Amino acid sequence: MSPPRVVQTSASKSRVYLKRGESLLALVGEAERVGNHDAVVVSGIQASIAFADAYTVSKIGARCRGQDHSDVIMLIASVRTQDAARLATLLQRVLDRRSALFYGDVSVGLRIQPGSLDSQTQSPN
Repeated sequence: MSPPRVVQTSASKSRVYLKRGESLLALVGEAERVGNHDAVVVSGIQASIAFADAYTVSKIGARCRGQDHSDVIMLIASVRTQDAARLATLLQRVLDRRSALFYGDVSVGLRIQPGSLDSQTQSPN
């Protein structure tokens, strides 16, 4: 069953979301360069969501709309590829971290902790 806020989108539109993600990722680098940790986090989260949209649009011609980004987790998981479950898990971790940072009392910093999302997503040599 599809999440309630799924809209059908031409697969050719995936490039729009890919470019948006790339632009936001560039902002992450710039924000890191000037030491703006809040902007790094916000831009990184938004880039992750844009890349998720690019993925689902390219694979199944659909994306989630609305502010509740948890729907996109279900949509990614519905994609029938080998990497869908892993991508859904990674995005869930990003969204969980977002909630902790935005709504909890966690401070924003750029120190990478062992076992963090970044260290677990490195490609094997």
